[in-house]
Amino acid sequence: MNELTLTLSPLCLCVRFPNIGNSCYMNSCLQSLLSIQDFICDISCQKDLWSSVPEAQLLRRLIDIRDCRESTDYGVKNSRLWSFKRAFATYALDYGDSRQKDAHEFLMLLVNHIQMMSPHLQQHAAVLGQSYTCPVEGNFFFQMENTRTCKSCGVQSSHKEDFTGLSLDLVPEGSIMGMLEVYLKEKELEFRCECGGMISGMESSFDSLPRVLILHLKRFCITLQSGEAA
Repeated sequence: MNELTLTLSPLCLCVRFPNIGNSCYMNSCLQSLLSIQDFICDISCQKDLWSSVPEAQLLRRLIDIRDCRESTDYGVKNSRLWSFKRAFATYALDYGDSRQKDAHEFLMLLVNHIQMMSPHLQQHAAVLGQSYTCPVEGNFFFQMENTRTCKSCGVQSSHKEDFTGLSLDLVPEGSIMGMLEVYLKEKELEFRCECGGMISGMESSFDSLPRVLILHLKRFCITLQSGEAA
C-alpha cells in the first residue's frame, strides 16, 4: 500500500502560530482575518491615524502579529500573541485566562470592538484634517430588510437591521446556500395587527452585501420533543 505524503510549503510552515494556552480559537480567527487582504490593508493604510491613539491598541497589536506572521521566530510570535490577548482582555474580561473559548464569540467581539473604535478615530482624524474609514464597515457590514406580513389582511411593514455576520441552522446533508435559503425563508410569528389578526409572516432579505460575508454554522439545535440541545 502506498503511503500518502503531505508536503507543506515553507510559507505554510512559517505562518503557523504557537498555542499559548488553549488559544486555538484565537489563532484560527486571527489567521482568517489576516488572510483577508482588503481588511488588513484598510487597517494598515491608516496607521498614521491610529498609531498614537491609546484606544486603538488592539489595532496596533493586530498589525504587530501581521508583521511577524511569516517569521520563523516563534519566540516573537509567542510574545506578540500574548500582547494581543492582554489587550483584548482589557475589553473582554472573560478572555484574560487560559481556558478554551468559543471562536465565533471571540471573532464577533473583536470585530465589534474594532467597529466601536470608529467614532473616536473619526474625531481624531477630523482634528488632523483627515478622514477615517472603519475597516469593519468597509468589509463585513451589511443590512438586512425584514418584512412582516399580516396573514389576515396582508398589510406589510418593514425595517432594516445592521449586521456583521449571520448564524445559520445546520441543514442535514445541506449546503451553505441551502442554509441561507432556510434563514431567508418566511417564518410565522405572533403579532397583533390593527385588523385583529394575530399571525404574521416575517421574511428577511439582503438590502446590501459585504465584501466578506461571515457565516456562523450552529453546532446545536433545540429539539421540539425534549427541549434539549441536540
